[in-house]
Amino acid sequence: MVKWLPIEITPWILALTILALSTINQFDPFSNNYFIFLIEMSLSIFVLMRYELEWPASVKICLLVLIWFSSVAFSTLLAHFQPHSTATWARVAEEGMHVFFGWNVWRLIRLNQRSWVSVIAFSWVLGAFIALVSIIYRWNILSNPRGVGVDWTSNLPLFANLCHMGYLISVAVIAQFFIFLRAQKNSSIWASLLSLILLNAFLMWIGRRATLLSTSIALLTMAFFMGRPTLKRSLWLLMSLPISLLLCEYFAVGNLGLFGTFHRTLAGVAEGVDQLSSGRWHIWLNAWRHVLVQPWFGYGAEGYIGIRSGDAISGGILHPHNVFIQCLVEWGFVGTLIFIALFYQWLKPLVQRLRSQYRQLNYQADVLLGSAVAGNLLLVSLSEGIFYHGTHTAFLALSIGLALGAQLNQTDSRLSASVRSL
Repeated sequence: MVKWLPIEITPWILALTILALSTINQFDPFSNNYFIFLIEMSLSIFVLMRYELEWPASVKICLLVLIWFSSVAFSTLLAHFQPHSTATWARVAEEGMHVFFGWNVWRLIRLNQRSWVSVIAFSWVLGAFIALVSIIYRWNILSNPRGVGVDWTSNLPLFANLCHMGYLISVAVIAQFFIFLRAQKNSSIWASLLSLILLNAFLMWIGRRATLLSTSIALLTMAFFMGRPTLKRSLWLLMSLPISLLLCEYFAVGNLGLFGTFHRTLAGVAEGVDQLSSGRWHIWLNAWRHVLVQPWFGYGAEGYIGIRSGDAISGGILHPHNVFIQCLVEWGFVGTLIFIALFYQWLKPLVQRLRSQYRQLNYQADVLLGSAVAGNLLLVSLSEGIFYHGTHTAFLALSIGLALGAQLNQTDSRLSASVRSL
């Protein structure tokens, strides 16, 4: 452990890490994933250098992580013996780094520094407002931002894809709701509510159905578990939604905005399930056919690119827009089942804690923040590429590390001794 690194810089390192993850998304996906790998590695190296090494208490989790990573590596190794394989070791390294990053976040939260949880929440919100400012800047420099030829879905400042920006905003809405519920001073309460109004308007403006639905579920879950003390503030947020909607529709362009999303949904219902799913149903069926060809170990990391060719709809995308199909394509049934077992080991104690400490704030609010963000991203991953793009997978790893770390008892004697030694 390197003693000369001051512990006081930890919140700054955390904040800079999250802000960097939130703003390095304007390149192609392969470059983005590479830069995010470096960002995750930087935080992990700092934690390894500054804090005592500590392993998860569950030997089962450690073994499952080792077995899963070995399975991913084996799938990629097998894929290299196949003709026209697109499997890469770079993606294996990225997947391993996401797990390593989440473990180091878990170690930080284990130190019982609740202020660091607030740093994470504020950093997510700040990253979203930086994205909002970039959109406002682009709006102002355009002579006609509502013009027919103006593309608001791709090549945006900070983000190459509007959908990916939407995932960041959804995480920030949850983080801001967490800050709003915990605010004590009237000035903080009203500032948080104003921030929520703006972020909700931005999320509606982006207009992604899956993101809107998953964020709504996450917010309702947080309000429910935090109980009666938050009921009044939750109602304030509910009453502020019309203001967000007005802001959203005032700046709506093309098919963006809540009403545009509603119109697209109605058109999709009329034209069939594939149109309703924006072509995803066809993509899933095409990928599933390839899964059945190599069901056990799949096509290796990045293997989907190799099987998509020859299909008119799937040919231009990098992932199948579904977490289960993506895992089956890359890792096969073996790696996917091991990964599901890992998630079960995380969910089981989390659900037990929420049930046993229902409506007891203590550390539960911090558990809820991590759980709500992770649940939100997992729900979105059923129809989007959360498990492929580096920023969102990093946020997922961060939120799981936060939820797992915050589950632990504040009076853990071993933890207290570790903190005192610092």
